Amino acid sequence: MIPPAHCAQGASCILRRFPIPKHRSVERLAIATVLPYIHIGPLTLGTYGLLVATGLLFAFFVLQADLRRRQLAADPHTIVGLTGLVGLLGAKLYHLLESPAEFFAHPFRLLISPLGFAFYGGLLGGLLTLLLLARHYRMPLLAMLDIASPAAALGYGIGRIGCLISGDGDYGIPSSLPWAMSFPNGLVPTTERVHRPPPSACIRLRSTNSSSPRSFSTACGGWGRDRCTSRGRPARSLATILC
Repeated sequence: MIPPAHCAQGASCILRRFPIPKHRSVERLAIATVLPYIHIGPLTLGTYGLLVATGLLFAFFVLQADLRRRQLAADPHTIVGLTGLVGLLGAKLYHLLESPAEFFAHPFRLLISPLGFAFYGGLLGGLLTLLLLARHYRMPLLAMLDIASPAAALGYGIGRIGCLISGDGDYGIPSSLPWAMSFPNGLVPTTERVHRPPPSACIRLRSTNSSSPRSFSTACGGWGRDRCTSRGRPARSLATILC
């Protein structure tokens, strides 16, 4: 892991060290906005954690509004809080178990590291929590998943912006596409321009370039499908998972 003092260098210094041709003005602007940490006096805050917390907050408001318009008595605080917590724990655990030898060699350091969250672990943890909550509220599982889908898509999209701003290494494959970019100032620096991989590539290489817009569109589209779901035909859950 790269020390915060080293990672949080000014964007102007990075641009001097890694000059970019003038015609790549969009990429220069993107690199200038990569900010792994925010320093407020003696306090250092990770931008990834801040965006994850923001995503959970927005997910709560969406879920609360959806429950109200459906006139359901489920508690949005409980649903978002437990699902978010177990999802993060599942994402961390899945990532650690992908490299058990490394984990058992440095268990404490890897457990408290702000890096290392796997999408599959978060998905499994979140689904398990929603299953238990559906049983608790005596609600069909598909109905619970359908209610949670717009909130989950929105929260996930905001969290992926945190991946992009912090430069956490979740980049993608090398690319020469116009919207590909490098992350010399990220938590995991790279000067090579990268983009999202094909579907067959490892999930670790999921790029933020398209995940956030796709999640936002899924959240908006899912919210608008209430007419279908209100007749007992859940339509949003699968779309959100595929997002």
